[in-house]
Amino acid sequence: MHQKFRLLKCFCVKPAFSLYYRIETDNYIPGSKMAQSPEKRKTIGYLSPSIDNQNNKNRFLGIVDQARQEDCDLFCFLTRYFDDPMEYFRYSNILIDFAVHKDLDGIVIGNIIREDITGPDDIKQFFNHFPMPVVTIRENTTGIPFCPTDNYSGMKDVVRHMVTVHGCKKLCFVSGPERHPYAEQRLAAFRDSLCELGLAATESLISPPNTWWKSKFDVILNDRGLRPGFDFDGVICASDLAAIECINLLRERGIMVPRDMPVFGFDDLVEGAVFTPPISSVSMPFYEQGQRTCELLIQNQSQGCQLTTKLVIKDSCGCLDLSRMNLDPSLGNRMPFLSYDEIRNTTTRILSDTGQSEEVCNELSTAIAEQILKGRGTATSLFYQLLVDAASKSTSISSWRQVIDEIRNALTGRLDRDEMIRAENLFHQMRSLVFTTWGRVLLASQLEQVKWNDLIRKIGMALHSTFNINAMCDELAKWLPVLKISSCYISLYDDPRSPLSGAWLVFAYREGLRATEQPHYKTAEIIPPDFLPAKRPFCLLVESLHFRDRQIGILCYEFSGRDTLVYEMLKYQIDNTLQITLSIQELEEARQEVDAHARELARSNVELEQFAYAASHDLQEPLRKIITMSDRIMGMQSQFQNETMSEYLKRMHKAAYRMHNLITDLLKYSRVARSPRPFERIRLEEICHQVISDLEEAIRQTRGKVICTDSAEIEAEPVLIHQLFQNLIGNALKFNREGVPPLVTIRFAVHDKRCEIRISDNGIGIAEEFHDRIFGLFERLHPISAYEGSGIGLSICKKIVDFSNGKITLESTPGQGTTFIINLPLKRQLN
Repeated sequence: MHQKFRLLKCFCVKPAFSLYYRIETDNYIPGSKMAQSPEKRKTIGYLSPSIDNQNNKNRFLGIVDQARQEDCDLFCFLTRYFDDPMEYFRYSNILIDFAVHKDLDGIVIGNIIREDITGPDDIKQFFNHFPMPVVTIRENTTGIPFCPTDNYSGMKDVVRHMVTVHGCKKLCFVSGPERHPYAEQRLAAFRDSLCELGLAATESLISPPNTWWKSKFDVILNDRGLRPGFDFDGVICASDLAAIECINLLRERGIMVPRDMPVFGFDDLVEGAVFTPPISSVSMPFYEQGQRTCELLIQNQSQGCQLTTKLVIKDSCGCLDLSRMNLDPSLGNRMPFLSYDEIRNTTTRILSDTGQSEEVCNELSTAIAEQILKGRGTATSLFYQLLVDAASKSTSISSWRQVIDEIRNALTGRLDRDEMIRAENLFHQMRSLVFTTWGRVLLASQLEQVKWNDLIRKIGMALHSTFNINAMCDELAKWLPVLKISSCYISLYDDPRSPLSGAWLVFAYREGLRATEQPHYKTAEIIPPDFLPAKRPFCLLVESLHFRDRQIGILCYEFSGRDTLVYEMLKYQIDNTLQITLSIQELEEARQEVDAHARELARSNVELEQFAYAASHDLQEPLRKIITMSDRIMGMQSQFQNETMSEYLKRMHKAAYRMHNLITDLLKYSRVARSPRPFERIRLEEICHQVISDLEEAIRQTRGKVICTDSAEIEAEPVLIHQLFQNLIGNALKFNREGVPPLVTIRFAVHDKRCEIRISDNGIGIAEEFHDRIFGLFERLHPISAYEGSGIGLSICKKIVDFSNGKITLESTPGQGTTFIINLPLKRQLN
């Protein structure tokens, strides 16, 4: 069966009613209420391996916010790494093909290429596939604009800090992944910085490469036998996760961090910030990177940029937090003191490095200056609002502690005693706000995660209890409002072996509306445009639905919140549910196929019994005559003249000829459905005229006339339709009334997706009590001496019509003729 029909059967797709209904009330409303004419907005794409970790999430949120600010639609294709060594993950990369074929105004290529796997030529060829403007987050040599983070300068700052502040002379470096550009830049900066500072980069103190989250620091400790505190006096890691592992390995050996050994990380992850001791690190501006790459793409800038990183000093390197330093009593006697404008300008300069807008920096700097000099102002309330905004955008809050310390350090010693007291009170309040806000955000995040996990678990149980696609979609529509997902779409591939060939939109939900239409569309559209929001910009997450090596379809969500993990979790639930549904439906199809074979076997058994009966009677009768006549010839050869022998031979020949016709017709009957040929588009009048030409001699002998003036086109097997017409027209010519030339009329009529064929004659007719019997095998209404034939012709006609999923009946009155009525489908349908 064609793949499309198999899928339709498998997923039980509902018919389209051109209606949409509201989930909450079940009130039906016209489809036009959901479909809107699209407005002219730019549509951009973003390829990302995932958005469930902190770095990818922050970059994604930056792109989303910038796209909304630019009033652009965004398609985010959640693929895996290009040329991923794990075969399972590569099945998601079908979305790369969709992105290439999607009509986009431009695309941002995220962190989907692993240089440790993909060579430079393959990377260049990969970029050349995209027919639209491209911006990438990584530096490249293909001439494509890029916006990388400055890993090199960030690592040089780390090395300089460890050497100049902590006096380290023999630094150990824990490497990141092999051939990863970030890891290579950080290692190169480590070596270059030591050289610039007059220190040697000892290769034995550099660990072999590994993943970001799993280091090979144990190779330095165990395999190479290097001793902390003797062979090296400080550890710099390519990531915070590696730094956490290193600290745990040092603890196992009784080395305490930072008391006995300073450790520095990179990336400023939440895991490092909540670890004890908090990991000193380098903040990566991933959110700003997302914003900037999106801006480069939309504004079609040909030149890229590089974003600076920033040291985040915490406890693991051994630095004393500036916020815990005691003030020198003599600081208040230093001259000259800062003026209002100098305080304001100094604070503005430091705040401008945080990426805040000029308006926000000026407003907060003014409030800080007023509160320090005049003892009144709105600095704390403005700062709190800034932290709330940062929390809503999922950007770093803990890094503001260092910003406060920098402002405090810049103003210390330049204020009089009263101003310093007011400044210390203000900075203490601001630091408290940072800690309390950050703590609330972390706690809220954990509670939210617990809530989402429980909710997704309940949704998974509800989805897994469904057993077909419609039931799953009905259940999903109930939960989407609870998840605060405004739009969701599920499409199933027309042919899973060729996903780009087309898909069926089996589920469309938007803003409380559920579509009952399930159109077929080009997969490159991702979703039919009429089903997407048209009056406002949107961000659509596009994910591949697959199970192991089996492509299933596409899942799309409209991203509207800040939490990205819930989308990934729900995707896996839908993936698993679809696989369960597929398995159940395949088992059902297999059962139905077994049942069909059983019915076919039962039918064959009945026909075999009929054949056996015929073989024991009709087929053996002429054979017995041949044997009898042969015996007589053998016994009477000397008594009779040649005339008698000649008569016997004639009778033997006639019986043998009859046996030949019987066997021939039985073979025709048995072959009708045994080896069917492909169905074709055929014109019935053409086949009818071929049959009339074949029967030309019979028409001439009976002085008959056959008329066919109508025309019709159907999908059927030409050879079988030819046999059908030949048997019925041949019978009409044969069973004629004495002295009345036969007149046969063939008419075609098309209605309700079926074709009606009427073959009428003016022959002897058939009594009503025989109307059902005449289609049986070897049913004869007249002796063979009156009308020759095997009695199988109409049985063959009945089997051909049944095989074509049609129906054959007749209307007849004895002495007035017969009309056979055949009803066949216009489109291909096998029974």
